[in-house]
Amino acid sequence: MLAKFTPIVAAILVVAVATVTHGQVDDRYRPKIHFSIAANWINDPNGMVYMDGEYHLHYQYNPADSVWGPMHWGIPDFRDPKVIQYDDKWILLLAAGNKVMFYSSTDLKTWEYTSEFATQYFVGGFDGVNFNSPQMTPLWMDWGVDNYAAISFFNEPSGRAVNMGWMNNWDYANGLPTIGWRGQMTLPRVMDLVLVNGQLRLASNPAPELRTLFKNETYQTVPNQVVEADQVLEIPTGNSSLLHTEFTFDTRTMGIGGFVDFAPNFSRRITATRERSSTEAIKFEIYWDVTAVEVFIDGGLTCMTALFYPDEPYTILEVRHHGAGNPGGTLVISSGSIRSLYAMDELINKK
Repeated sequence: MLAKFTPIVAAILVVAVATVTHGQVDDRYRPKIHFSIAANWINDPNGMVYMDGEYHLHYQYNPADSVWGPMHWGIPDFRDPKVIQYDDKWILLLAAGNKVMFYSSTDLKTWEYTSEFATQYFVGGFDGVNFNSPQMTPLWMDWGVDNYAAISFFNEPSGRAVNMGWMNNWDYANGLPTIGWRGQMTLPRVMDLVLVNGQLRLASNPAPELRTLFKNETYQTVPNQVVEADQVLEIPTGNSSLLHTEFTFDTRTMGIGGFVDFAPNFSRRITATRERSSTEAIKFEIYWDVTAVEVFIDGGLTCMTALFYPDEPYTILEVRHHGAGNPGGTLVISSGSIRSLYAMDELINKK
């Protein structure tokens, strides 16, 4: 299936056009700025390309049910290849088991195997045949549990690497508590290489076009303050399910909550390792969207993506200091803000 949209909305859309084939559709858990299917099921994004002024997103789609089933993408046993142009030839990257295989072609029809490399995230160089990396330790693009099969747009006009992933996890994908539909994508992210302590690291940040969704007013500004060990700071967020928050402080963990008993592997604490020194101030940028949360830490050097299903409206943001690594110490919040966002349909109607 194909969805297409203009750059002004940063390649995101609220609802894809689809026919409801059976049953009732309940929008209670539907995100407002993440791309989701109107009815039935979607999973991996495919064939993302920028063409004629629009971003095009294809995806795997089951038009008959809201669980995984017969895929309408046409290649049932092939692992979504990624094709790029390098000098005067085409390069195809194919995920195969625990490695990535490289093929080359001059006509996009006849392909020649050239080399292979391990999966996960490595920084290195590609010479048209081989990918080489001095890096010994594999790294993570996303420390959360709900970002799968991410792929970037081909032919992006400004040369940026903009990617989107399926915001789900096969441990519980077929059992999410949505009714009549299942499947949504992450927000579009811009990927860059950043030098950290003499090492190149991958940074992923929300596409700047997403800031067109910001409403003019800031709902809440959090002044400089101190949180003592084992103290809980409560910050009102209103009754909105669509927020953008930014905080600068020092912390190392994040917890999740809500409706979690539909699958045994859904409820879990998400933690991550920082790329920067633990003594440096840490900045969090968070998008909250009904049932989706995307967290970008230290300018996108650490990312977390997760689904959550609240059983009641969230009106309070809690900042907890457990004193981990600094028993009896304090946590200093140097700045913070909470901003309301336009839902995609609001923004479209506003234009």
